[in-house]
Amino acid sequence: MNGVTLKSRLGEIGPIFALLPALLVLILILVPFGYSIYFSLTDASLISRDVNFIGFNNYLQYFGSGLFWHNAKVTFSYCFLVLFFEFSLGLIIAFTLNQDTWLGKVLKPFLLFPLMISPIIGTIMWKLMMNPEYSVLNYILSPFGIPRKFVWAGSSSYALYSAVLIDVWMFTPFIAIIILAGLKGIPPRILEAASVDGLSKWTTFRKIIFPLLMPYIIICLVFRFIDSIAQFDIIFGLTRGGPGSTLMNFQVEAYTQAFTYYKTGYGASIMLVMWLIVYIVCFWLIRYWTVLRENLR
Repeated sequence: MNGVTLKSRLGEIGPIFALLPALLVLILILVPFGYSIYFSLTDASLISRDVNFIGFNNYLQYFGSGLFWHNAKVTFSYCFLVLFFEFSLGLIIAFTLNQDTWLGKVLKPFLLFPLMISPIIGTIMWKLMMNPEYSVLNYILSPFGIPRKFVWAGSSSYALYSAVLIDVWMFTPFIAIIILAGLKGIPPRILEAASVDGLSKWTTFRKIIFPLLMPYIIICLVFRFIDSIAQFDIIFGLTRGGPGSTLMNFQVEAYTQAFTYYKTGYGASIMLVMWLIVYIVCFWLIRYWTVLRENLR
C-alpha cells in the first residue's frame, strides 16, 4: 500500500521536476528583464551610488531630445536594406542550389563559410579590406571605376552601406539555407502538374512556389528582423556608431549612453523602447505565419 502511495506521489510531482529546467531558464530571463525595467525608471549611473526613482523621465527625455527619431531612422534604414538584399540574394542562391548545375555544386562548399565566422571577427576582416590606405577591396574594384583611396566606413555617405555589405555577406547564407529547405519540401508532383497544365516558370513561381515558401520566409523575416534591428557587433566593430552619429542605431546608442556617458538608467530605457518595437513587429509576423500554416493544411 505504501509502495502504491509513493508511486502515486512521484507521479504527481514528476511533471513538476520535468518543468524545472524550463522554469529556471524563464527565471534567468525574467530577472534581468525586470531589473532593466526598474533601472529605466531611475537615474542610475555608473559613477554614482545614489539611485533615485524618476518615473518616465528617461523616456520623456529620449523622445523629446530627437535621439529617438535619429536612432529609428538609422535602425530601420539598416534593417530594410539588409532584409531586401539578403532575401533577394538568398532566393537566387537557393534556387541555384536547388538545380543540378555546376554553379550550384561550386557554391555549396562555400555557403556556410560566412556563418562559421564570429560577426566581430568578420567585421574586423572587412574593416581591414576597406581601409583606404591599403584597401584590398578598392584594388579589386579599381577596374570598375572605384578610386584606390576610396573611403568606405570612414565616410558618412557610405558608412551605412559598408555595414550593410558586411551583414549581407555574413547572413545571406542563412536565408538561402532555410529557403532551400522549403524548396526541397515542395512535392515534385505539384510542379509536374503545373508543367502539364502549361504554366510558365514565372506563373508557377508566383502562384505555387512562392505561397508554399511563405512560412519559411516568415521564419527568416522574424530571425533576421530581430538580428538587424538589434545589430551591435557589425556597427560597433566597424565605426562605433560613427562617423559622428551616422550609424547610431538603438543598440549602439544604448551602449554609448550606458558605458560612455555612464547613464545606466537612460541606456536601459532606450533598450526597452527597442524591445517594444521588436515585440510588436515579431508578434504580428508570428500571427501571420500561424494563419499561413493553417491555410496550407
